[in-house]
Amino acid sequence: MPDTPATYFTPLFEALRSAPTAPEAKGAADRLAREVSKNGPQCLNDNDVIKTLHSFATNKKSGYERESAAIAFQSLANILGAPAAPLLLPSLPILFDLYMDKGDVVRAAATAAVKAILKLFPPESTRVVFKHLVDILETGKWRTKVGVLDALKSFVTPARDAVAAELGTLLPKVEGAMHDTKQEVSTAAIKSATSLCTTLANPDLTPHIPVLVKCMSNPDSVPACIKALSSTTFVAEVTAPALAVLVPLMLRALNDRSMEVQRRTVVVIDNLVKLVRDPKVAATYLSPLVEGVQKIATGAAFPEVRAFAETALKTLLKSGASVNGPPSTHRDVEGETAAALSVLIGQLPVELVSQGSPKFSLLAKSLDLQAALVADLVAARNFSDKATWNRCVGIYMSFWTDAERAGVYTEAIRDHYYRIDQARYTVQTSSSDEGEVLCDTLFSLAYGALLLLSHTTLRLIRGRRYGILGTNGSGKSTLMRQLKEGKVENFPPQSQLRCVMVEHSLQGEDGSLSVLDFIAADKALADVPRPKIRDQLLEVGFDDARQADIVGGLSGGWKMKLELARAMLYHADLLLLDEPTNHVGPTI
Repeated sequence: MPDTPATYFTPLFEALRSAPTAPEAKGAADRLAREVSKNGPQCLNDNDVIKTLHSFATNKKSGYERESAAIAFQSLANILGAPAAPLLLPSLPILFDLYMDKGDVVRAAATAAVKAILKLFPPESTRVVFKHLVDILETGKWRTKVGVLDALKSFVTPARDAVAAELGTLLPKVEGAMHDTKQEVSTAAIKSATSLCTTLANPDLTPHIPVLVKCMSNPDSVPACIKALSSTTFVAEVTAPALAVLVPLMLRALNDRSMEVQRRTVVVIDNLVKLVRDPKVAATYLSPLVEGVQKIATGAAFPEVRAFAETALKTLLKSGASVNGPPSTHRDVEGETAAALSVLIGQLPVELVSQGSPKFSLLAKSLDLQAALVADLVAARNFSDKATWNRCVGIYMSFWTDAERAGVYTEAIRDHYYRIDQARYTVQTSSSDEGEVLCDTLFSLAYGALLLLSHTTLRLIRGRRYGILGTNGSGKSTLMRQLKEGKVENFPPQSQLRCVMVEHSLQGEDGSLSVLDFIAADKALADVPRPKIRDQLLEVGFDDARQADIVGGLSGGWKMKLELARAMLYHADLLLLDEPTNHVGPTI
């Protein structure tokens, strides 16, 4: 990293400070940003670039300097790109303060700078960035608050899932802004909450988002909202983000004096809770409802209301909710981040470390963000998506070393945590006689918006039989098809592990052929001699007469036997049998 004298930047600062027009200020800002890019990120600190821009931004006597500072931050974001995000993040409060500037051009420049900086962050950083924005929301003046509320909306499209995961923490803060004395803030908060709630992946709730948000701003509208919800047939799975929106509403409704509102509320709760499939989510989000429902079940004036409440209470407790309140299972985010930081420092290239600490002050800021993102990835058990790890770690390290070493650094950290996770969750079995391991991996499986399996270990030994148990529609066939098609992350490809699925599905194939000709026509079995095919068919019950039968005329049971015979001829490493005994008699 070249050693640039502090005085070298002085003319660049002066050109920026004295620029009489916005275009000239942008030209000076771009030259400054390119010089920073040329000399390395630490010059932002060593050459007082950030300090000088902060000085310009807070100069109450010069609107030119304030505008130029905002333009410069925008140029730094645009030219330095994503690696500079953690270095520019601490400047957001100063830029948001400029939203209160009397000059329209200064406010416009500050808004553009904030947008440019926020665009640098990946979806995985949403929690960290939101924390900074909420701090500004709670301390800023009214235009600053409006700016923050608008900024929150900008994350909805690029980071929908991440925003949804933060609704429980974020919405109470936005709801507080709805009751601000400034009408502009209140209006912006309502718009922001409406936008944030669109991240709910629940089609049953989507039509009710406006009335749900209205309940946040106006508690008097709770009865009308409950009435609308009670007329809704809920069929989609209810997840944590949905409960983050609904539970505060339900708590208010449970305390309503109207017996009709209470009746409808406990009915809605009963219907919703039946669709909460994750016991951990139920314990965390539904436990606060238990006391209110219990109170109605024992104290409501009308027997009908008490009966509905008793039913809802049973459903709540069965789902995993507790009478003792939510479990203390919240993450120790600070502790996890500190631990991750130690791991990151331990993997730094030697030239970036001095006495066990980052050699450069701004590198320490970059590591702080990396550590927070790594802690989140580890908590989510996301180890397989290397592109995500590069967005959260590698891209920031590329600012301080070459791309190859940044990649090695990132992979070392990912592998470190992956090994720890495997040791913690993988079932240990004796290796002396278990045989050849066909597959040993960690994967997740989703179907549409439904998460079927999350960070599940799949370990298969040659020659063993495994069963997949689950209710109808739980995803058993989906899992096997994904395995067959090679769509399960980290599962060996067909070139390494020959995987064949057997199911009752001859639709679309030529049913006019005889049984023997049907098998022989399979291109994958072109090298198998007909006598061998005949012998295999005999093994599963097809005598010579039946081998001459037309495939289209076979019963369901014989079609399944035909599929089994064909699968055996593939000599597959892994046979996936989807309900193979359906339509088959007991003698097969």
